[in-house]
Amino acid sequence: MLMLSLFLVNYRVYGGGIFAVMGVFVIFPPGSFIPGALYLRLFILLKIKTALLTVILWMAYPVYEYLICTRILCTDESNIRIDLLLIYPLLLVLSLVTRVNYYRLKNVTILVD
Repeated sequence: MLMLSLFLVNYRVYGGGIFAVMGVFVIFPPGSFIPGALYLRLFILLKIKTALLTVILWMAYPVYEYLICTRILCTDESNIRIDLLLIYPLLLVLSLVTRVNYYRLKNVTILVD
């Protein structure tokens, strides 16, 4: 329920779009363990190699966000999060590539059976 309410608040503040969806992870960084766990399951069950990299990045993101929030990796003057312009597309592209590999592998196993 918390994730849904954070999503709705972010969606209204940022005017929708994919970055509003990803913005939930800035407000609630532990939420990114959810996609990380889903991609970990894909890696364990199907051994999709891109899923391992996706898991590592999704699981490292909340640690990175925590270090940013506690001002260990940045100073007090940094108000604009330019780093998210690199991180969000990277997470989205890797997630998409992993999903495409999953569906490809799933279709191959269906055809073989």
